[in-house]
Amino acid sequence: MGADAYLTKPFDKKELEIQLEKLQLLRIKLQEKYSNFSFIEDKQNLKKQSSFIHQIHKVLEENLTNFNFSVEELAKKVFMSRMQLHRKIKALSNKSASHYIRNFRLHKAKLLLKDLEATIGDVAYETGFQSPNYFTRCFNQEFGMTPSEYRDSMQK
Repeated sequence: MGADAYLTKPFDKKELEIQLEKLQLLRIKLQEKYSNFSFIEDKQNLKKQSSFIHQIHKVLEENLTNFNFSVEELAKKVFMSRMQLHRKIKALSNKSASHYIRNFRLHKAKLLLKDLEATIGDVAYETGFQSPNYFTRCFNQEFGMTPSEYRDSMQK
């Protein structure tokens, strides 16, 4: 019925501790999975695994080029309060909602940079960054290299 664990009464203290450890490990694995965005390319698998994350990504995709798109607007589109959305995204990805949006855009940009015809400025604007300089700075913070360095590494 949606429970992550179940213990019958009376339960053993050791059994409770083991269940808590397993739940904590599960939470850490989920946060790692949802914070690295490796599932952006595999949309079918995402649909099966988490309808909430799928819904968030669908809204972010629809508003990808809108650099004014905010956490408040995302919360309205998924019918949640801003704080409720923030708590849920934080629990799943260990990122704030605004960082989650920015990182989603950066990972989409990483995919778009594979197309060598598009300029880095075009990719920045297509992914909702108002300035190519800010995009480059954020990309460097997230991936440890500039977009042009990333492109160079792909060509090798």
